[in-house]
Amino acid sequence: MDILIFSLNATMPVVLCMILGFVSRRLGLLELDTAKKVIDYCFQILLPTLLFFNIYNVDFAAEFSPRLVLFAFFGILGTIMVLSLIFFPLMKDKAKAATCIHVGFRSNYTMFGLMIAYNMYGQPGQRIASMLLPVVLIVFNIATVILLSSCTAKSTDSLAKTIRDVCVNLLKNPLIIASVVGTIVSVSPLSMPVFLFSAVRSVANITAPLTLIVLGALLDVESLRSNVKMVLAVSSVRLIIVPVVVISIAVSVGFREAELAALFSLFAAPVASASAIMAMKFDVYPILTTQVLAMTTTLAGFTNFIGISILRYLQLF
Repeated sequence: MDILIFSLNATMPVVLCMILGFVSRRLGLLELDTAKKVIDYCFQILLPTLLFFNIYNVDFAAEFSPRLVLFAFFGILGTIMVLSLIFFPLMKDKAKAATCIHVGFRSNYTMFGLMIAYNMYGQPGQRIASMLLPVVLIVFNIATVILLSSCTAKSTDSLAKTIRDVCVNLLKNPLIIASVVGTIVSVSPLSMPVFLFSAVRSVANITAPLTLIVLGALLDVESLRSNVKMVLAVSSVRLIIVPVVVISIAVSVGFREAELAALFSLFAAPVASASAIMAMKFDVYPILTTQVLAMTTTLAGFTNFIGISILRYLQLF
């Protein structure tokens, strides 16, 4: 029961924020045009601030594990490669295939994953999980930009132009800039003055709820009804197939206790809210991405409960 309770505690705030946004739009309190403008503001200002703040607070000197970081890094790359080998040959629509890959590998580690690690192992567990933040966020954002940029390239574009456009998008992406700057400042002797730290923390604290409320306002239930099979199939990849495969490998190579919890929270978390914002910015199936975000967020409490229960029964946690 305690596992179910903390899984629900980690999941339901996200679900309720999206429901609030959905209801607000239905009541006319939040217009569609306003929601789209706020989403753009979240992408340009709020999410980068949140990423910078989270990475800035990572203590790299405490319990740093190169083995854990390398496994997370290659686990994400391996997931992207395997999903690409599956979806690109399977689908004629390359943009839709890219969307399935995108939501398949990118989890809500910042908001959801770290909470699971904390609820399981307290502050020590959260410190170990936070160690993965820089590599996870940088890889997530770079891979997303490359994947979605390749979909927006015109068939008449040369390979050189496509590569140039991808590089430009990488350099201009505020999430990547925030991740890199946060990492540099975190490992340097520099520290923010108290007034600046407080201001950044305040902005970071409002990012998650505001982003989720606006995404809920943009959720299109009517299209979900006609697309439910696709959404469920892709959601099962994010919540079941990816964590089962990756965590099985992690167990086989010897990860246990808090380190295994950090990897579980990374690969078993629902789709990241930033995924929907990135899909909107690149105009690559934003509705499908938002639907999968809502579905995985809703079901994650149940799937995480099952996964954690199995791993505890096997005495791996």
